Amino acid sequence: MDTTYYGPMKVEFATDLDNDNVELQFVNGQKEIIPKKTFAISITQTQKDWTYLQNVKLKAMGEEIMKVVLSYDIKMYEAEALVGYLVKEIKGRHARATNYLWNKDDSRYIPGTDPTDFISLAECERIIESIPPKNLKDEPQSTTE
Repeated sequence: MDTTYYGPMKVEFATDLDNDNVELQFVNGQKEIIPKKTFAISITQTQKDWTYLQNVKLKAMGEEIMKVVLSYDIKMYEAEALVGYLVKEIKGRHARATNYLWNKDDSRYIPGTDPTDFISLAECERIIESIPPKNLKDEPQSTTE
């Protein structure tokens, strides 16, 4: 593979996982799984910033979304409601996943709420205390870093 980038991140190698996804391994050791569609439109030979990557994805999604919108004959007065619905769905999926990551119990999910609002500060502190210290010489640790 030639030198490739995913936004500002230099890709060491990419692994085809299945029909829909690719796992990127970056030279810094980080990994990220992205859809093949995103891989195809976003991998570049030169380093780009995150805004460039966002714009490439938004343009491609916008074109696909517009095809769907046009096929349903959405009226102008419905456009704002459509955008609101999409935002609500995206936030709901994020909140449900966050709830499950915190609680490992989907039955505790309350739609329309921020799951982290129901986590006690004591529980947060236990998690912070379990984080391995940074590998920095004689530097004080802060809970806000």
